[in-house]
Amino acid sequence: MSNELLNSFLDHELLQDKYRVQKKDLPNNLKDALKSENSVVNSIAMIVQTIQSDSNITDKALKTKVSQHLNEYSL
Repeated sequence: MSNELLNSFLDHELLQDKYRVQKKDLPNNLKDALKSENSVVNSIAMIVQTIQSDSNITDKALKTKVSQHLNEYSL
């Protein structure tokens, strides 16, 4: 389920258009995406992992976690 959710986000056209991420460079699974040096891919993977592992997380808590992550790996 995680990989399907991840891939649905990674297939978004903004990754190619705005962030210049080539489809051939995208990881196929969550484990590889979490190790990605691309901060956008890594952030998406972190969001998917958080959603999958903690279904009770609030929107506010997820937003805080994502913001901290993005600040750490600044786009």
